[in-house]
Amino acid sequence: MLIATEDDLEALLSLEKACFTSDQLSRHAFSRLLNRTGARIYIEKKGDQIIASAVLLFRKNSKCARLYSFAVSPLLQQKGLGKIFLSQIEAELAKICEEIRLEVRTDNNKAISFYQKFGYVTFAKQENFYEDGETAFKMKKNIRCKVKQNEIEKA
Repeated sequence: MLIATEDDLEALLSLEKACFTSDQLSRHAFSRLLNRTGARIYIEKKGDQIIASAVLLFRKNSKCARLYSFAVSPLLQQKGLGKIFLSQIEAELAKICEEIRLEVRTDNNKAISFYQKFGYVTFAKQENFYEDGETAFKMKKNIRCKVKQNEIEKA
């Protein structure tokens, strides 16, 4: 897992177009996010090609991160890459955050099921969230590091 840079812009756009038919991040949006203090874009590469990306947003003085976008190459979906990539992201974020939140289309059963398997729970619904008017489920997961009491005593 790497953190994207400006050099990855074209590959990010390519993956975005391959994964989403609407609500795609534009060149300008990616460029802005790559240079924004409160954002981080994690990527997984195979050669020069980005095969997975995750856009995370952070607010100052907040222990919550927002998974703004999560994309896995259509050619590699259902092969375990998404599970590995999301697990890596959660492990990294657990060092600095207590919770991850995201939005997912209410008609995207595959994505909803994927996040539920990872322990994300729906806590709200937002009407007209997407550009086509589709509703979004708001989901969250507590990722706070949990250390067992007996492990503390052994240290």
